Amino acid sequence: NAHRMLQLVNQLLDFQKLQAGKKKIRMMRVNLVDFIVNCVDYFKSACEGKGIDFKVDVLDQPLAQAVRNNITLTIRGEPDALEKITFNYLSNALKFTRHGGSITLSLNRYETDGSVTDGDILEKVKISVADSGPGISAEDQDSLFDVFSQIESPEYTNQGTGLGLALTRELTERMGGNVGVSSKVGQGSVFWAEFPIMTGEAEDIDIAILSDAVNGVQLM
Repeated sequence: NAHRMLQLVNQLLDFQKLQAGKKKIRMMRVNLVDFIVNCVDYFKSACEGKGIDFKVDVLDQPLAQAVRNNITLTIRGEPDALEKITFNYLSNALKFTRHGGSITLSLNRYETDGSVTDGDILEKVKISVADSGPGISAEDQDSLFDVFSQIESPEYTNQGTGLGLALTRELTERMGGNVGVSSKVGQGSVFWAEFPIMTGEAEDIDIAILSDAVNGVQLM
């Protein structure tokens, strides 16, 4: 339909501009706890409509408690890019999780390995989306973040364009992060993106050439 075609065109434009270095990514300090608060409302109602249990955890505690405890997990990134990454993972989980299943959005912190040269980045934070969907074979996981990748399984009959996860990886890596997936067939999946936590002051910077960026959230 027209909406899906628009999604495909926008994702393709975003991806091509990133590859060509013509899309601006405005790096700034982002508190991921506040960011997640602003993201969850839509998916909460969508999950309720589908009979899916949707939870949001921050450092192993419910989001509301984390907000009351004034927990902050600050990274340097672009809010629009982070929104695309998170919405892509959540929309895919929603698409492939059946009625009565569960989806959990989590923020977790852990220490980095090795020495840190600038003294500013001490730990990493991982945004992860776990679902109780059909799971993904090891063979499909190997190419899942490649352009136009498709899962070879009858459980995945309503796949998207194959651009969403490729765009997710590109955006994450441009912000100094990494992506990945952990899954077993019949046991659900966990998709994640991790970023360095910022503990000191950092200036806003542009890390790509300014161009006419495509606005809006792109879902797979």
